[in-house]
Amino acid sequence: MPKTPPSQRPKAQLPHGLQDRTGALWRKERALIERLLPLYEAHGFMPLATPALEYSRALGQFLPDAERPNKAVFALQDEDAQWLSLRYDLTAPFARYVAANYDNLPKPFRRCQYGAVWRNEKPGPGRLREFAQLDADIAASSELAADAELCLLASQAMQVLGAPHSVRINHRRLLDGVLAELGWDEAAPDYPARRLVVLRAIDKLERLGAEAVKALLGKGRTDASGDVTQGAGLSAAQIAQVMAFLNLRGAESHHKFLQQLEAHPLRHPAWQEGCAALAELAEFFAHSQTKTEALSFDCAIVRGLDYYTGPVFELELGDNTHKMGAVGGGGRYDGLIGRLRAGDPVPATGFSLGITRLALLLDDAQDAEKPPLILVAVMEKGTEPRARAFALAQELRAAGLPSEAYVGSGGLKAQLRYADKRGIAWVILEGADERQSASVTLKDMQKGKAQSAAIASNQQWRESAHAQQRIKRRELVQFMKSLQKQK
Repeated sequence: MPKTPPSQRPKAQLPHGLQDRTGALWRKERALIERLLPLYEAHGFMPLATPALEYSRALGQFLPDAERPNKAVFALQDEDAQWLSLRYDLTAPFARYVAANYDNLPKPFRRCQYGAVWRNEKPGPGRLREFAQLDADIAASSELAADAELCLLASQAMQVLGAPHSVRINHRRLLDGVLAELGWDEAAPDYPARRLVVLRAIDKLERLGAEAVKALLGKGRTDASGDVTQGAGLSAAQIAQVMAFLNLRGAESHHKFLQQLEAHPLRHPAWQEGCAALAELAEFFAHSQTKTEALSFDCAIVRGLDYYTGPVFELELGDNTHKMGAVGGGGRYDGLIGRLRAGDPVPATGFSLGITRLALLLDDAQDAEKPPLILVAVMEKGTEPRARAFALAQELRAAGLPSEAYVGSGGLKAQLRYADKRGIAWVILEGADERQSASVTLKDMQKGKAQSAAIASNQQWRESAHAQQRIKRRELVQFMKSLQKQK
């Protein structure tokens, strides 16, 4: 077969904005889910798994151009020329599931889901095109108790992980009141699109700072790469009013914050609606039997998606001296499910936790623990020595000791280097000498790491007593169990 010319040879290249999650990071994500899912299920959330692909029209709130659905999400056409898209989040698939199964569901309906989502957006630091989320949602409840429970759940999830955090809460109707003060008509056909530009500008406050937000509220902004983002077109006076609203934050208690809202001159019905809702949430928190110190009200939290209709909140990792950024958020979206279902609107609220981002931000001390691994080396050539190594590894695994038999073609030196790269704790050798004395040789890789690279032959190995010992074969399993406990 002729060789492929270098110019036509595909590159082993990872697509921009994606990452391979290996070893420790993969284990950490899995460990986070294993620790958090019991909490979610203890709150009554039923696990649900939806497919990665949905009809693009079901994700319509993300599609700026119906003729080019792959502009905002990753999309393809099926054999019927219908557009399918990789799910952008787990909320839209949940809305589709509830709309399709509404009559047969218990109401309110509570579900949790873990899975990957994909976003066809410009990647950047901390902004991947694929990442995993853990969601909790409650459909068919208009009670603010549902929103309050999700805020508390977000905080409790971090308490389970022992992670410092804050949950900052706002209400979308407060911003509607501010925009009404600017002369915007909520009933105007272009109001949702104009408001979305403002929302997305405000949502960048923590990441880009106040001056960037002012530019985005005005004529627009050009970033460091030269990309231009069109602004909301507000005047200087209007921008000042919005920024004053965003400064309603950081009160020492829920009561103090509500006093700030009461002192604000706005009296538009939308503003009053938002104030009343936050007061009800504050009352719920005051009567909660769980810790609420991390929960605070903050008008700078708006969330950048346009489907939110009521309370919104954001979960931030870190404390006052070391803030690590948002790892989750959520809010009420009363119009999303009804868009897919004929009849009355279905109220709903939800919370999404970024598992991939959380795993990247948690420090190594919180890394997922894994049992030490054992390697059974192959000392001789041929099928029989390999079969004995496999049998020994199986015996160790049956006793609860993670083990593997070497399947490569390298000699002892190569096997030790392999064990070192894998982070294997111990290597077990059972050659002819060991079998004659009914024993095995045990190598402690942590102690012998510095010397392993210098070993060139079996003879050198046997002449060195460093970090190795002989163990009676019949005592091996119990001895390894005792060593595992010490690790």
